[in-house]
Amino acid sequence: MIFVNFGRPHPDSEFTAVVRPGTPGFDSLAELEGKEVKVEGTIELHKGRPQIVLGSPEKIRLASEASAVADATSPTMAAIPSEPVALAPVAPTPTPTADLDDAPAPAKAGTLEEFKVPLSDEEKKLAGRSPSGVKPEEANVGVMLPDGFDPSQPQKVLVVFSTDDNGGDHLKAMPRFGGIASRNGWVAIAATGPALENTLSPEWHAAMIYAGLRALEEKYPHAKSWRFFTGGNSGGGLRSAMMSCALLKKGYPVEGVFMGSSGDERFSAGLGIFRPERAKARNLAVYLAHGKSDHMIDAARADYVAEAVKKQGIKAIRRDSYDGGHGMNEESFTKALEWFSQGAKQ
Repeated sequence: MIFVNFGRPHPDSEFTAVVRPGTPGFDSLAELEGKEVKVEGTIELHKGRPQIVLGSPEKIRLASEASAVADATSPTMAAIPSEPVALAPVAPTPTPTADLDDAPAPAKAGTLEEFKVPLSDEEKKLAGRSPSGVKPEEANVGVMLPDGFDPSQPQKVLVVFSTDDNGGDHLKAMPRFGGIASRNGWVAIAATGPALENTLSPEWHAAMIYAGLRALEEKYPHAKSWRFFTGGNSGGGLRSAMMSCALLKKGYPVEGVFMGSSGDERFSAGLGIFRPERAKARNLAVYLAHGKSDHMIDAARADYVAEAVKKQGIKAIRRDSYDGGHGMNEESFTKALEWFSQGAKQ
């Protein structure tokens, strides 16, 4: 890990730029040591402090070079209106119809069916552009249904999220998470966009899963009244916490979050970005699991995470540790599903 600390040295830095291990193109970063630099990217919170994770070397430059580029390309301050601009009302446009009908219900639990869903205008606006400039037109969605699936009956839905290590491709986590969930009688769903990049915004991820769930509702009209949960491992667990707030804001009755091998909380970030009703977020049940030999999450760190989640006003917290490392443990995850199914009491 490489840390560029702004303002003051670690751990009192006001802001930090981070380069994760294995990120290509940063071999010459040492040439910038001791010099004033500017960084560009999506700001996120880490332990309550702002940071940017750098995904490519062009996102960090000497301050003098960055200023020259800005002077050549930016509009003058006079071009920016000093008073609010009144926006005329825009007539709603029809929401595109998803092609979920093209994805037949799987014959057995654990079969992943993938399909594409056109984004609505609202979802496109929410997603914006990827860091590389991609404007999404559709979401890639994956669904797993359990044996004996009956859409007229209440269902439990696990919305699966993955880590940024694979560019935020949440469908890659479906065979593991969705497979276990569907074998235990759950519906599992994940959605990703056309760009796989490590610094995609929370709004981008929210737009994709909104589209996937909208397709589910079009196919199964009772779907929005089902029971919803989010889950993931490591960075996927952090994103599950954040996206639970996005789903609550959209009106989905999210009840719980599975956070496997997660070294922090992201509920505070989700509350700040999506602004759901705080009372609903406080009613979430959170299952925290980590391996006893996890090289990233030791017992002290697990204690810190539990306390950080509790500080968000969340009371229903269950902790679990298992023999193993940083990967998701099937037995622990199954325990979480059972706890959620039973109402997730403390």
